[in-house]
Amino acid sequence: MKKSTAALVLIATFLSASPLFGAIAQYDFNGNLNSSTSGVVLTTGFAAPATNAVVVFTNMTINGNTAQVASFTRGTYFTMSHGLGANGGGSKLNQYTLILDVMFPSRPSGWAVLYQTTPQNTNDGEWFINPSQGLGISSVYGGTVADGTWHRLAVVVDSAAGTLTSFINGTPVQQVGGPTVDGRWAMGPTVLLFADDDLENAAGFVNSVQLRAEAMTTNEIAALGGATATGIPMPGATNPLFGQVLQTNGGFETLFANWQTIAGSPLALTSAGSKGSPHGGAYFFHGGINTPASNTVVRQDIDLLAAGFTTNDLDTGAALDSLAWLRNFYGVNTFDDQVFYRVGYLDAADQELSAVRCIVAGNSVWLQRNLYGLLPAGTRKLRVEIIGQHRRDADNDSMADDLIVKLQQPFPLPTPNISKLPMLQDVRPNAMTLIWETDGNLARHYVDWGRSNITEHTLGRIETLQIDATHFVHRATIPGLETETSYVYRVRSGTNATATYTFFTAPKRSSLFITAWWGDNHGGTVTLATHVTNLLSHAPNLICVAGDTVNSGNSLSEWHNFWFKPLETLNAAQTTPVIFARGNHDGEHALAYAYSALPGNEAWFAFDYGNSRFIFLDSEINTSGSPEQYNWLQAELSRPETQTAAFRIVCFHKPPYADLWNGGGYTGETFVRNDWVPLFTQKNVDIVICGHMHAYQRGATNGVMYIVSGGGGGALDTERVAFWPFVQVEYSQYHFDIMEVNGQTLSWETFNNSNQLLDMFTLQSRVPVVAWQNAAGAAGQLQLTVSGKPGISYVLESSSNLLHWAAFATNTIAASGPPMFTNSIGVDVFPRFIRARTSQ
Repeated sequence: MKKSTAALVLIATFLSASPLFGAIAQYDFNGNLNSSTSGVVLTTGFAAPATNAVVVFTNMTINGNTAQVASFTRGTYFTMSHGLGANGGGSKLNQYTLILDVMFPSRPSGWAVLYQTTPQNTNDGEWFINPSQGLGISSVYGGTVADGTWHRLAVVVDSAAGTLTSFINGTPVQQVGGPTVDGRWAMGPTVLLFADDDLENAAGFVNSVQLRAEAMTTNEIAALGGATATGIPMPGATNPLFGQVLQTNGGFETLFANWQTIAGSPLALTSAGSKGSPHGGAYFFHGGINTPASNTVVRQDIDLLAAGFTTNDLDTGAALDSLAWLRNFYGVNTFDDQVFYRVGYLDAADQELSAVRCIVAGNSVWLQRNLYGLLPAGTRKLRVEIIGQHRRDADNDSMADDLIVKLQQPFPLPTPNISKLPMLQDVRPNAMTLIWETDGNLARHYVDWGRSNITEHTLGRIETLQIDATHFVHRATIPGLETETSYVYRVRSGTNATATYTFFTAPKRSSLFITAWWGDNHGGTVTLATHVTNLLSHAPNLICVAGDTVNSGNSLSEWHNFWFKPLETLNAAQTTPVIFARGNHDGEHALAYAYSALPGNEAWFAFDYGNSRFIFLDSEINTSGSPEQYNWLQAELSRPETQTAAFRIVCFHKPPYADLWNGGGYTGETFVRNDWVPLFTQKNVDIVICGHMHAYQRGATNGVMYIVSGGGGGALDTERVAFWPFVQVEYSQYHFDIMEVNGQTLSWETFNNSNQLLDMFTLQSRVPVVAWQNAAGAAGQLQLTVSGKPGISYVLESSSNLLHWAAFATNTIAASGPPMFTNSIGVDVFPRFIRARTSQ
């Protein structure tokens, strides 16, 4: 069965043979010439006037819906090895029905041949459209096959009865005698489509071809009707609800009737609402005007049993076939609100079994987003949601229109290939999120996991993000894990499964941890693979990347080849979580969000890891264009939990200071220097790691260490553009970095791609550690030591009730020597509590 959009190619590509369809050969031309019934792939040939075979796959509208079809030039033909054997009392296929969904723009010879039973194409074809647009053969033609119009043409050959009957859009238009057992119209193992030996051919478009090893009845042909974008239906499913629209008010023409508002303040707008025009009709969904809500969600539940489906319909391979039109306010590659379309599969108790969602719109023009997937067994309802994530400006400019929800009939389940191995993307001590990709979604997906064996648990609640017809990103979160604990897992999609991998959850606050860093790998896949091999020898707990993971964020092949594949080296991303900041080459393209499951809004976010606080920012979003990030950063740096972390570690792509830049002109990001750097100084940030400059640079100013780690694989910067006075170390070499946090000490080492040490330094935490030097006092005095960061002044405060504190001493840790100071404290006043804090 062919589906109505490019999102549904999978049926054509991956269906396996099944007795459900009997003896049938089908081809649906969804970007390839594969069989839809696990038969032999079509091949191409050519006859005069062609000098070579030309086939192009394209999208066309068939009766109001979009389908992917094949365009073929005049003289190009297809060789079909149908594999249906013989019947009708002969050695060939003598009783069959051939059905074609085709369109011929014109017929230069006046003729258009439809098929040829002689594999050598040395005689006349068997079935034609004639110069009068009639359909038939042997001077007997009927009906009208108009040029430029899609038709469903069928021929029923019954050599035992001696008849050939033609149908146009389900209506019989012609019948002729003449077929005999193993005669002219009997098919051997191979038949040619659109082939003729004497130029009676035409260029055309084909959407679907089906050959059945039976002479179908007139009523059966009539039931097939005319050409549709979904292609020629397979037999087997009898419920007429398959293929029918199930949602109500999908275009919001009756405002929010049948929709439930779950979050936010959504509106149904017209073109008079200053947010553009609807995709269709008079109204469209908008996330809300001047709304403070972080998200807008509207929902519509579809009770499939109440609609008339049976449990057998739903549990034997039915597929979701759905689409929506989405857009945002700003154009592509601009930080904006994000809208996506999601359908959850609910069981009888309204519990979500799994879900499928689309890639975000990421553009200011209406974009069609498709959802396609296999219903999990036990699905009884569909939960249809539009989710608008409010990320910029007062208005939530998440827009949607013309939603369609259908189910398609059961068919044999395919086996999708796992095209990207799982990538871990979680920093929590009690959970692990992972993503992987397949080239199809007509399968059920699972994560098998356990402490020591993958048979201990199976997770089936998977959210699948559909990028297009052959790219499905599956997201799963394993919950309820223990801190700093080892687990094993694998992922399964259909009958395909990965190897078993091991990961550790995030460390305890008291534990040492190691983070590996790089930036700007771009297309340097060999260099990055070398880095990955080398850095894994340091056993990092976490991998962090300072942006520019690809050259072009809108390139599917680059995300595959430049990002996922190098991180499959020694199963790095399968065993070590990977977090990244967004660079200018990653951009705000929707793919950059499809291939990530980062915390927060995935542009800026923060998390605790061990005893430290990590803060990731998006340097593509300047303060004047979007003040939301700056406001968030101010609040995040002021949080008590952030200030009491042992280290505050900040990462983003474009640095405030750059000494090297090929082509000149760039010495660092001005808005970062003006807006962020003062905050870093005021709020005691310890270290800032950036990329963008393709070299290594290190220097401290105003108590903050600034690192540029841009040696991941992109072409190196070697031309000097500045001399920032505080910069101490520079290298124009490929490199990676290893950061170890052990209690109050942060150690940093930088290695080149030969794993040779280039640079190293240590930082001491600003957070003071207060301890008595001895358990017993001498001469009524106790020696109180305070360790901290050299050059930092600390205030000692005393309290008798933990509510009111009074300062009694201020000390500065010397720039050299042991990083501590000692005060004598009288023991004559008790109870007494002592604390230390920085004096800033």
